[in-house]
Amino acid sequence: MVEFLRTVPESVPPSEGEVRFRLPPPEEDPGPRFRELLLSLCRMPGGRAALCFAPGEEQAAEVIRERLEKELLRIQKAGPAKDALRRAAAERAAALSPAYRRKAGDAIASRLLADERYRKAKRVFLYVSMPREPDTSALLAHALASGKEVYVPKCLGDHVMRAVRIRSREELSPGTLGIPEPPDSGETADAADLDLVIAPCVAADRKGRRLGHGAGYYDAFLFPGTAPVICLCFSRLLLEEVPVSVLDVPVDAVLTENGFC
Repeated sequence: MVEFLRTVPESVPPSEGEVRFRLPPPEEDPGPRFRELLLSLCRMPGGRAALCFAPGEEQAAEVIRERLEKELLRIQKAGPAKDALRRAAAERAAALSPAYRRKAGDAIASRLLADERYRKAKRVFLYVSMPREPDTSALLAHALASGKEVYVPKCLGDHVMRAVRIRSREELSPGTLGIPEPPDSGETADAADLDLVIAPCVAADRKGRRLGHGAGYYDAFLFPGTAPVICLCFSRLLLEEVPVSVLDVPVDAVLTENGFC
């Protein structure tokens, strides 16, 4: 994460080793650009950065700098808390019995298949489950057999994830972190073009705040908005509260074996 951030006129030469970012034009929607700036500052391995402004933009630049510093501090404080929650959730997930996983996973799948959002969706994004996650095998099979367009995640470099269409589970092969992924050549869709997104989690709370693995793939994919997002979570992995920042994208609903939160 960046160690020092300043505002500076664009006419001033950069300091040695300083990374520079341009202030968004006043007519541009500041939301996406602010998030992009924040992500870039978070991913810096320390060092100095400057937010450059044109004549007349000094006040706007200072306001954005203060917002960035506030969010950076919030993210820095939340990091250790999130890591501790991930470790605790991983321990709880490892302790879940195979019988519980099967029964709860079947109940989650049945509830989703009966949900109107799923039944009406023509283009569905489904994650390919790992052993400690609610199993999506039956969901993938149903979606493919019922004629829906099925998209699954393909993780690329630099925290980028694509939705790639598959027509059969046989198209999947081990990819990032050993997770089955589609081939590089598949048809892709933007998140905004999908009718429903089914997302995984390490844990979640009842307000739609999702705790992922920390790489930010899903948050980047889901921003700035998509179709309804449903996160599948075992009830025993629900938390009282997940700490979040502006980089974290909430989901529309969390589905456990007991129903929607």
